[in-house]
Amino acid sequence: MPTAIDLLVGGPPCQDFSQVNANRVGVHSHGGHLFVDLAEFITKASGHTLQKGKPLFYFAENVEIKQDDLALVEKSFAETPFFLLDACYWSPCSRKRGFFSNLPCPKSHEEYETIGATKCLKKGWCLPGDVSCHNPSSSGSKSNTLM
Repeated sequence: MPTAIDLLVGGPPCQDFSQVNANRVGVHSHGGHLFVDLAEFITKASGHTLQKGKPLFYFAENVEIKQDDLALVEKSFAETPFFLLDACYWSPCSRKRGFFSNLPCPKSHEEYETIGATKCLKKGWCLPGDVSCHNPSSSGSKSNTLM
């Protein structure tokens, strides 16, 4: 039986947005347009009768997007601003990642210190990024990845 969607998590292919791809074509390719398609799906699903007024939360991730493509994707996500955050807060790698989300997640380093992912970990645990990005000498810490 179909029910309301509580959380939608997505990350359309990044190849068409990636700065390291000399042949990137952004939202004008099938893969790149999937970011726009994801935003349109969220909009339609949010207003669907199955939601029965319940909010649909979403978290969409990709690479840093060129300004001309970003304008088109932001328009699709309506009121939700795009924000950049270092992936080391969520995963073992350190690089800029772009997000669209209506979740109360950190949108800057300062916010991460207040409401970041480490706030939900057991005492003595940390994310790999906390070790590699912020305190490389903290050997012996237990870590886990959320991505």
